[in-house]
Amino acid sequence: MLNRFDREQNAEAQALLRRAIAVEPTYARAHAVLGWALYWATYADWLPDDRQEAIRKPAGHAQDALQHDPTDPWARMVFGLCLSSMGQHERALGELQAALNLNPNFALGHIVFGWALLRAGHFDEALVETGWALRMSPVDSFAGFYTTVHGLALVAARQFEEALPYLRASVAAAQHVGQYHSLISCCGHLGLIEEAQEYIAARNKLGPPVRLSVLRRNLAHFAHRDVFLEGLAKAGVPE
Repeated sequence: MLNRFDREQNAEAQALLRRAIAVEPTYARAHAVLGWALYWATYADWLPDDRQEAIRKPAGHAQDALQHDPTDPWARMVFGLCLSSMGQHERALGELQAALNLNPNFALGHIVFGWALLRAGHFDEALVETGWALRMSPVDSFAGFYTTVHGLALVAARQFEEALPYLRASVAAAQHVGQYHSLISCCGHLGLIEEAQEYIAARNKLGPPVRLSVLRRNLAHFAHRDVFLEGLAKAGVPE
């Protein structure tokens, strides 16, 4: 259900995970995956709370998981992702590296590590991690997440032509505002304004119209913010 990246199925997955925790309160993986579900509900703006405040909820479930099993890589990954989203980059990278030390074959952990690296400004390292994750798991089962993050890392590194096919593929896999934003930014940098306008129209059907001011606030702690917003402005996204 979570892999389909659908609001109703995310809510149902949360309900099932809470039932699992009620049956076995010390089940670390259930706590960790509940944190993962809540993170994406927050990221997709499916929850009414302020995004930065809402991130504390999945972080709390990840910490609960770590209390029950500090060796669970999912718990380390979710906690690290939440720390990254709060701008605590060094702590986040430490947690995500710990997740990969526990399970070096954790492809999802590698793509999240790459995401945190690009947010922290380590663009070359991010490309290594996201490229490695794509090779480990070439058939992405989570709504285009792998191609989205790899494409975003390429945008951050100003490799726009290389990024474009990955970001087009991510939107083909699932329609989510974040995926559209990355693709619109890339198109803006490449001067593909007509294509970008089509994506802006499609993205605005998913929620309140995209605005630079909102994204500037949401990306305040991330190193790729300026290049990202520059592409959006070139594409015609209003302030």
